[in-house]
Amino acid sequence: MTSAGSDRRAKDRRLHDPSPKAQPPKGDRAAVFIVRDGNLLVFHRRKNGEVYDAIPGGTLEPGETPAEAAIREIGEETGLRVTLSEPVLELTNQGRRETYFDALTAVGEPRLGGPEKRRNSPENAYTLGWVPLAEAGGRPIQPEALRRWIAARDWSRLGL
Repeated sequence: MTSAGSDRRAKDRRLHDPSPKAQPPKGDRAAVFIVRDGNLLVFHRRKNGEVYDAIPGGTLEPGETPAEAAIREIGEETGLRVTLSEPVLELTNQGRRETYFDALTAVGEPRLGGPEKRRNSPENAYTLGWVPLAEAGGRPIQPEALRRWIAARDWSRLGL
């Protein structure tokens, strides 16, 4: 049995982003909010002439839980070793479920790795960077529903 408050929090964590871009659904995705010194780690992306930011993470492999995928993807993409919170956000984006976690710890210094490093080119650029939390909601973070959630989030609850 759940309380009304926990039902509301669960609903607040689930968003739907009806993207205008019709693309076939990919596998479910897991991503991690990594915060240091009041800054959020993002991928600054440039792809097909579009410039935007993305939260590090990636697609679940068969049999993986979202948490397992998030830990693996962060290690591959950034070289960081993370421990995770419970999911803080679930949204549907272009037909796939995306699960977001907070990094409770992130050991190491971020460096580009994995498939992102291999695919990195002027036309398909991946650059890791830190964005001040106070500015994150105004950044071109995709998907749009995620950007709005980031803008509205009370980041002080993380004890930052």
